[in-house]
Amino acid sequence: MGKKVDVTLWREMAEDDLKIGQYLSISHCMLNEWQLHRSLNTTRNSKIQITQTLTTTLRGNIDFITLNDIAVEFALKVDSKEQCQDFSVYFAIIRSVFPETLQVRLEDLENYLLQKLPTLVELIAQGSNVQNMHLI
Repeated sequence: MGKKVDVTLWREMAEDDLKIGQYLSISHCMLNEWQLHRSLNTTRNSKIQITQTLTTTLRGNIDFITLNDIAVEFALKVDSKEQCQDFSVYFAIIRSVFPETLQVRLEDLENYLLQKLPTLVELIAQGSNVQNMHLI
């Protein structure tokens, strides 16, 4: 597991309209250490760009799910990692992976899916959003 490093934005960069959850590319930073605490600091040459997340393919077990108004959120335990990763998938994808859920009412869907766990899947995700998924 990686180490934590804070990023300090200086000057007008600190006032940029950046939003929580955005993926950023930040160039020309300098690594500083103060009182054994490391941080990356922007410089006058630094540039910040909002980027698209990379698409990744993962295999693992869905260990836990919960439903919200528009999607199913779940924890995926990838074989090679100790910790679970959280993902969100739209109901339409869940219903295509589990076609029998077309007969299940929305208010009963969470309990139905919990009975299926753990479930081994392969998924394609962009960030934490699942683009496609199928059972293995």
